[in-house]
Amino acid sequence: VAVRAVTEVASACLDAGLPPEQALSQACLDAHSRIKEVVRMRADCLGMATTLVVAAIADARLTIAHVGDSRAYLLRDGRLERLTTDHSVGQQMLEAGQLSEAQIRRLPARGILTRALGTDTIAPLPQIMTIDWRRDDLLMLCSDGLTDSLVDHSLEALLHQPQSDLQAIAAMLVDAALEAGCTDNITVVLAGGPFHRPVNH
Repeated sequence: VAVRAVTEVASACLDAGLPPEQALSQACLDAHSRIKEVVRMRADCLGMATTLVVAAIADARLTIAHVGDSRAYLLRDGRLERLTTDHSVGQQMLEAGQLSEAQIRRLPARGILTRALGTDTIAPLPQIMTIDWRRDDLLMLCSDGLTDSLVDHSLEALLHQPQSDLQAIAAMLVDAALEAGCTDNITVVLAGGPFHRPVNH
C-alpha cells in the first residue's frame, strides 16, 4: 500500500512541478492515509503499519524522506555514510547516551518504533533531507532486516566487493544478512554508482 501510494503521489507531484521535498512529504502523508483506510475496511489488518524510506534524484540533488527505521546510505569516494536517523526506542537511548550502539544491538526492545505510517490518527511527519548528488555516488535504501544483521562497516566492506552490476550487489547483501542469521524480511534498493540504474532486491 505504501509503495503504491508513494510511487503514484510522488510522481504526480514531481510532474506537477512541486519541489522534491514537498512531493515526497505529500507522498508519505498519502501513504499513511491509505494504510489507515485499509485498516478501517479490513478487521484482519488491525494494527497494520510500516516504515518507509524513499528517495528522488533530480538536477544533481538527492532528496530523501523516511519514517521509522528503514535507512538510506550513501557510498561516496569509498566511504559509506548513514543518511537517516532511526525513529526507534534504540535510537532514542543512543542519543540520550544511555547505551552504546553495540549494547543497543543486543537490546530486544531496540526496534520498537517511535514513528511509523499507519499507527497514529495524525500522520507522522517524515524526516526530509536534501544533499548534492554526484555522478559516482551509490545510494542504498534498505529495511532493518539488513541493518539488524550487518553493522555499517560490514556493509561498507561488502559494497567494495567487485560485482558485475547492482543486481549482483543487492543479492550479495541479502545473502550476507541471511548468512548472519536474519529471520526478518530484507529489502535493498540500490541506485547510482558506475551502473546508474535502480535495482530492487
